[in-house]
Amino acid sequence: MQLKDKRVVIIGGTSGIGFAIAMAAAKEGAEVIVASRSSDKIKEAEKRIGKNAQGRQLDMRHENELEKFFQQVGHFDHLQIPGSEVLSASFFKTSTMDVKKSFDSKFWGQYNAVKYAVPYLNKESSVTLFSGSISDRPRKGRLVEASINSVIEGFCRALAVELAPVIRVNAISPGVIDTPLFNHLNDHERKQLFSNIETLLPLKRIGKPEEVAHAALFLMTNSYTTGITLHVDGGYLLM
Repeated sequence: MQLKDKRVVIIGGTSGIGFAIAMAAAKEGAEVIVASRSSDKIKEAEKRIGKNAQGRQLDMRHENELEKFFQQVGHFDHLQIPGSEVLSASFFKTSTMDVKKSFDSKFWGQYNAVKYAVPYLNKESSVTLFSGSISDRPRKGRLVEASINSVIEGFCRALAVELAPVIRVNAISPGVIDTPLFNHLNDHERKQLFSNIETLLPLKRIGKPEEVAHAALFLMTNSYTTGITLHVDGGYLLM
């Protein structure tokens, strides 16, 4: 029920939600291993998290890299996989190749990460997958994201049965969270987008990475929770 002296691997742990999880786990006394494609982000994350962190370069779209990564990491206790890239585009304007790239990153990346992590996960360990609230309330032009997230949630339930009772498997479905994911927008566009969403949400605000990290800590430490998708979305499902 505690993270002190546990080893936590976070793929995509150098920015946004992943970084918030790494910070929260480190504050609880865990050793965190953060993985990212960017060596610069890894160095910055190690510096900000402190002595409890180590970083490794990884592109989880490549299965061979995942296999080598977990061989190098060795035995650990909890796996978090918030890092991925998904195309946001409409059905008729998106090539099949681009859709496959999104699946390679968010679904197959998580699938293969678990595949190669399992031999190194200790007893009473956990895996946390990441989907997204768009799977439950699809929006026009977001078919690719909605489809991938739905597949991940089904994968979560099946995997929880497959790996029980030694390894627990859950998923987090974040709503709109203020992360670098929106850095492609200028300040005006970002504020306008967030304002439009906030007026619809019951909680009337955009989520913070730290709030998703709090959910991640719960799923790592609550030993009687498996096979669920935990929604951290400010009431998005009620819109």
